[in-house]
Amino acid sequence: MALLPNPRVLFLDEPFEAIDPVTSKIMRDLLAAVARRGVTVFLTSHILSVVEQIASQVVMIRKGKIVWDSPPSELPQSLEQHYFDLVETPVVEELSWLGSPRS
Repeated sequence: MALLPNPRVLFLDEPFEAIDPVTSKIMRDLLAAVARRGVTVFLTSHILSVVEQIASQVVMIRKGKIVWDSPPSELPQSLEQHYFDLVETPVVEELSWLGSPRS
């Protein structure tokens, strides 16, 4: 529906959340076609593998400030690792309530 008025700019918030792989592929192809027609597409996503596939520019934000802004080809490492380094490091907690592993 967002494409019906033939916009010049399209803003999408997490468009790949909670969709199946077929719909994700359809959405990626549709967004690529729209971008080829000259439409600027801004999207937010935590699904970094999709971002790597479709983005022509990656911007990472931490606490409201831009910490990275470049084409994906200029990333010094994988997008996921760069995200961990600049935005948020995963914390692995020991879940003692699960009990100890059995041998």
